[in-house]
Amino acid sequence: MYVERPDQKLKTNELVIPGEGIASIEVAQTGRNVFEHEGTIISCVIGRPVFDKVARSLSVEATKELLVPRPGSKVIGRVSRVQDTFAVVDILLIDNKISRSNFVGLLHISRVSRRRTRSMVDALKVGDLIIAKVVAVNNGAVHLSTSDSSEGVLLGYCSRCGGVLKQVSRRLVCQSCGAREGRKTASEYGRFEVCSEYGY
Repeated sequence: MYVERPDQKLKTNELVIPGEGIASIEVAQTGRNVFEHEGTIISCVIGRPVFDKVARSLSVEATKELLVPRPGSKVIGRVSRVQDTFAVVDILLIDNKISRSNFVGLLHISRVSRRRTRSMVDALKVGDLIIAKVVAVNNGAVHLSTSDSSEGVLLGYCSRCGGVLKQVSRRLVCQSCGAREGRKTASEYGRFEVCSEYGY
């Protein structure tokens, strides 16, 4: 079964998948990594359509690697929302590679720690940089866990003034205002190299 596009406009900036209809055979001839089926040019690979104006042919330039979170992947992300029972995490790195695909992870309170966590706000705050493991990907939702000692907050920010929190014993202390806060920290807390591309 092939996926057909509803319009016949060539969209060369969109990612296509194998079996996806790109355009009508009336628009262009078949090129590399495509085939014709019942009047529709179909992609054979994951990639971006390329239209050759001189030859009037349509090809698909295969992507070298599709970086997506999979169960078992380690991700680094920024906490963008915290509720009582879950947190939303903007995924920045997948297995130490920069993700430019705007994946969002969900961290449920039951997967924060091996010990009981009363409220998500006791473990994470908005703006914190965390490392987590992908435990499942269901219907596009990336489910995360920070229950291992190597997972949790890598870099925390003060909820009062926004200053960087330094780990002192088991607590985090703001270097600017002196406030003391708790987090579910990773064993590598404070040793993470800051990524300037994301403003950390």
